[in-house]
Amino acid sequence: MKNAPNFVLDDAEISFANYDEMRAFVEEREKNTEWLEQGVRELVFGALHEEPLCAPVYADKMHVSTEAIEDTMAGAGLKLTVSSGTRPVGASAVASIINRAGLQAAGWKKLRNGNLESLKSVLNMLMDVSSGAVHIKVADEKIRAVHSGKYTAIRTDRLLDIVKGYFDREWPTATFEEGYFSHERMQEVIDLAQYKDDFFGRIPTGIFQSATPAFVVYSSDVATSAVTLVPSMKLGGVCVPMTKAVKIEHMGEDLEARVSDALAMILAYFQGAVADMQALENVEVKYGTNALKRLLKDGGMPKKCAWEAIEAFDGMYGGNPVTAMEIYVAAVDAYSAVLREFPQDKKKILLAADCVSRVANARWADVDKPGEVKY
Repeated sequence: MKNAPNFVLDDAEISFANYDEMRAFVEEREKNTEWLEQGVRELVFGALHEEPLCAPVYADKMHVSTEAIEDTMAGAGLKLTVSSGTRPVGASAVASIINRAGLQAAGWKKLRNGNLESLKSVLNMLMDVSSGAVHIKVADEKIRAVHSGKYTAIRTDRLLDIVKGYFDREWPTATFEEGYFSHERMQEVIDLAQYKDDFFGRIPTGIFQSATPAFVVYSSDVATSAVTLVPSMKLGGVCVPMTKAVKIEHMGEDLEARVSDALAMILAYFQGAVADMQALENVEVKYGTNALKRLLKDGGMPKKCAWEAIEAFDGMYGGNPVTAMEIYVAAVDAYSAVLREFPQDKKKILLAADCVSRVANARWADVDKPGEVKY
């Protein structure tokens, strides 16, 4: 594919406006992916200090590119010896390694920044007292994930095929809107505007009068869920998540069949999400600005965009009680600001969208409180 980024690098990402290009790209990625299974005690970690002059030597020994070594030196700072040889550790693998080792993220960060040799030693000691098997993802010259032996994955090209097959059969005028791929996530957005009556009801009320339905599918080999299905809506040209995301876990038999079964329930998922969204109209929030601040802060909304939405919200409602729906709309405003301010930063946009989803699913009693909220 022309002008595709170098996916040896940890922060590589790519967006798509054409389905066939995305399908071809992820198929190529799968050809460059290998899953290994071996005993956890066989894993041996090593340190990759920031020594750029040594990068070509290390690259030759590991049979990888110099770019892979230099990128890892500035990233995870580790190499890992597995059954197929020694490879640099990609940043996407860090969370799964922390989980397998039983460490805390803060402890990892201290050792990574303060004493890389100690981090290597701690990891090896923890692997040595562990038991069972691990599944290891090797892709684009690096270790990309280290999981339990019970872990199952779904090929990204197969997931796209399953989703396309379902929509071609059941909702044939649905259209591919956009796609995204990185080492952490693959995502597809499907426009369902032609089926508004089916998914939002024949007499849509409130926010749904001006919205149209959309459906987001994303998969990850590093997140808790293998596949997540998100009933969504396009509001003012912005695709935002509703409630009732459906998460299909990595653990368990026949992952592809579970995805197919979940897709068959899409109409019921939308009906539930619409009902939940409409219910937000009936939830009174006494301290609306405080609730909004807490939700945007905890959800990781970029601060500048969050404050733009908070100030507009506070100017409109002041200290008066509001509905949960009004807070949700303010979160959508913050997300819209992210799209405007960071149009090329897809990872920031995806995190902001996840924040909107958290707002839609908030436990309002936890955030509707008086007092100063520092943000």
